[in-house]
Amino acid sequence: MKKAIYIIEYIAFIKLYFLLSLFPVQTSSKLGFKLMSFIGRKTKKNNRIISQLQKYLNLDKLNSKIYSKKIWGNLGRNISELLMIKTLINQKHRFTYKNLQLSQKKGKVIISAHFSNWEIAGLPFLFNNQKTALIYRPFNNPFIEKFIKKKRSLIYAGGCFNKHTVTAQDLIRLINNGINIMLMCDQREFKGIKIDFLGHPSYTMTVPAIIALKTNSEIIAVRVKRLKNVHYSYEFIDVNITKGKNKEDSVLNIMKNINTIYNEWILSEPDEWLWTHKRWIQKK
Repeated sequence: MKKAIYIIEYIAFIKLYFLLSLFPVQTSSKLGFKLMSFIGRKTKKNNRIISQLQKYLNLDKLNSKIYSKKIWGNLGRNISELLMIKTLINQKHRFTYKNLQLSQKKGKVIISAHFSNWEIAGLPFLFNNQKTALIYRPFNNPFIEKFIKKKRSLIYAGGCFNKHTVTAQDLIRLINNGINIMLMCDQREFKGIKIDFLGHPSYTMTVPAIIALKTNSEIIAVRVKRLKNVHYSYEFIDVNITKGKNKEDSVLNIMKNINTIYNEWILSEPDEWLWTHKRWIQKK
């Protein structure tokens, strides 16, 4: 039964893909915004977005609803633009960033967040002939997952790895082989440590800090800034590797530094962050 549902979902997804591919990238992006902002606000997750905006940003219900439309719309744009990624890669004029001075001998720990168009956070590294591996959570639908992975692989020449199966040794090996690793560490993570996120306690992953300490690598935060007509600019931030008295203190300090960066991004543009996940849920 589940397989049949997956197949039906996949057929609908492919039909959407072919529909979007008929239009220029700008048009597809706008269609993605309108379609997802309409569908998303009909789902149960929309109530979660509204309640979290009210609780964690102190917004009233009216403004929370206004933001929820933009949040769903941003997700729709991201999906549309990822489907058109081959075209976007060939249009480098859409992307503005400072030159990257990265060593070819050792990879870097690159972090971003589910903010703006996170799917294209690795493009500047691709354009600078830097191999980067993406660590991500796969789609539940295996057919859609296979399709999307092929699209992401056009950006992440170092490989796309399931976050649930990749090991710390795998990541260390990648970095030592001169391959950057890209991590999105703004989602819920019960295996991590508890740190305040937007002023409220929340669990966060520790992988970026642990890998950086083990490999003596830098951590670079990449902020993607959405501009008009599917144009983007990038900001690169060196994350402070603040060491403490022991490994645990060092990991805590580094992850606090990362979360401080995330907080600044979200507070500056709340509608650019993906509010659908249960970021503040606590262990039972």
